[in-house]
Amino acid sequence: MESVALRLRLVFAAITAFLPDHDFEVYASGDALFKSPLWQQVLVDALGVCIHFMPGDKQAAGKGAAVLAMRAIGEEAKVQQKPESSIAPKPAGVSAMKMAFERQEALYNRMNRH
Repeated sequence: MESVALRLRLVFAAITAFLPDHDFEVYASGDALFKSPLWQQVLVDALGVCIHFMPGDKQAAGKGAAVLAMRAIGEEAKVQQKPESSIAPKPAGVSAMKMAFERQEALYNRMNRH
C-alpha cells in the first residue's frame, strides 16, 4: 500500500503543477480503497491533503479528467456529487510518508543510474 501511495504522490505532484491555482479538492473512488480505512489514511497522508471518498462511481476517472482539463484552461469546474466521507491527513502520518518517499526516491535513483 505504501509504495503505491508514494508513486501516486509523484502523479499528484505532476498533475497539480499544471493547475493555474493551487486551490483544488481531491476525490477518490474504488471499492478496494473505500473498504479499507487503513488504505484511505495511507493515501491521504502520502498526498498530504484531505481526500473526499466517493464509492461506486464508475465514471469517476472520466469526471476527474474533465474537471482537470477545464481547470487547466482556467475554467471553473467542480465535482457535483457529494462525497460519502472525507479524511484529513494526520501530521505524524504525513511526516512518516515524506521520509518514506525520500528513501524510495533515493533507492529508485540509485537503481536507475546507467
